[in-house]
Amino acid sequence: MKQFLLCSLLLWILTLPLSGQNRLPTGYTSADEIITLSPDMSFAEAFEILSKISGAKEDKIIIDPNKRQGRIDVQIVNLPWKNAFEVILKAHRLEYKEHEKFYEVIGGSEITEPDKENITLSSREVRIEAIFFEGDRSALAESGIDWSFLQSSNTFSTTIGMKGATGVSDDIVEGDFSFTNNNGGSEIGISGMFRAFEAANLGRILAQPQIVVVSGRQGRIQVGQDFSIKTRDFAGNIIDNFFSTGTILTVTPVVIIEDNIPLIHLKIQAERSSAVPDEVSTTINKSEAKTDVILVNGESTTVGGLFSREYTTLRKGIPFLKDLPWWFLGLRYVFGQNLRSTVDKELLVILRASLLPDLRTRALEAGARANSDLFKEQRKESVEDLDKSWERGVNSLDGK
Repeated sequence: MKQFLLCSLLLWILTLPLSGQNRLPTGYTSADEIITLSPDMSFAEAFEILSKISGAKEDKIIIDPNKRQGRIDVQIVNLPWKNAFEVILKAHRLEYKEHEKFYEVIGGSEITEPDKENITLSSREVRIEAIFFEGDRSALAESGIDWSFLQSSNTFSTTIGMKGATGVSDDIVEGDFSFTNNNGGSEIGISGMFRAFEAANLGRILAQPQIVVVSGRQGRIQVGQDFSIKTRDFAGNIIDNFFSTGTILTVTPVVIIEDNIPLIHLKIQAERSSAVPDEVSTTINKSEAKTDVILVNGESTTVGGLFSREYTTLRKGIPFLKDLPWWFLGLRYVFGQNLRSTVDKELLVILRASLLPDLRTRALEAGARANSDLFKEQRKESVEDLDKSWERGVNSLDGK
């Protein structure tokens, strides 16, 4: 009897874990409700993913009436979708309201248009004209050309001819132009001079862009390319991170009115960069300059000193023999050689800031032109009617 009781007790103890496995643990969440989101994901993408899961699990979708823009900026790793939804909302001071068929995102509507300033009829715009000139430092030095005249505070108007330095047979620049410089600015036909340098193989004009920027806003000019580096995010997905290289100019103009004289405060950031791929990673060689200047309407300023160095390898030797493969008796090393040269270049940026009329003035001018065109059209119609009446009167007299 004792053995029977012991066997029964032993069997009962062994069946306890099996019965526990048939019950779900408290707070259990199925695997298809676990979600991982990248902080670079936009609100629209995140809400779309969460809406699909909520629709499948609760038959409720997620609706964002304000169509918020920007990134969620929250790292979600292996969280239930409901918890992830609440974390995203709390991070941006948002809430949700549950309805019968959907969840409505409410609150924080100001994040849809961050830092947006009101545009009025008195808002001013600034036209930024830029010239990017890249010169060969050694060639310019040999020619005796110095950029100091662009930074001088002298004012003069003259007819000049710029020739090569002593010992250089070719004339570099010959021409007539006037020069007026105030506080580092110039009003010369600088583009014509740079084109002359370009024709003499002293450098080249990379770009000559023009942009119009609202006062207080940022304008950006890039002459170059964006390259990407493939990395893995926290979820193991391969993503592309893009970086900008080349000649990048960022300008923020602010119009200041002092004693009825408009001044333009320019915050300038000039960058010259290039990407160098490597076996381990990619290196970005960068030269950067930041400055603040104050200009009057139509004045210019210069940003220089952005240097770069280029390496070139040239194969020279006896034709055909210098290009033989290395395993062909090593003849390529006998009849040819690799010459490596370096070229130092300098980037010069000329900026000119011009103030545009405000919206009120332009609207009045447009209205005046429209009224003038209407007056001319009415006058033309009146003259045509008068001519027709005159012709009818003459014809009636001829009939009599």
